[in-house]
Amino acid sequence: MKNKTTKISIRIIALFSAAILISMIPNLFPNFFGDWICEGRTHKYDENIAHYVGCDYGVLINDHNPNWHWGYQHWLFFAMGVSLSIVQIVDIISIANKEDVNE
Repeated sequence: MKNKTTKISIRIIALFSAAILISMIPNLFPNFFGDWICEGRTHKYDENIAHYVGCDYGVLINDHNPNWHWGYQHWLFFAMGVSLSIVQIVDIISIANKEDVNE
């Protein structure tokens, strides 16, 4: 039982440590993922008619402050991270449910 708990604990620590370290890449190297900075979006009124000025990224985003938008590689990296996390969680659950051979 102790061997199984240790194995699960090490995998969980490794999973979260890797996620923490990898999450620093976008902050340190934003061009690595093709991220781009926008100028923000706001609305202006001309003769009581409002129209938006600035970034037109995303249909649901109306007013927003200047920030970084994710590039295509960033979305792929995110999908890969989610997929690998799901695989690791399934493996951890299967290890927890597996009966020890020594018992």
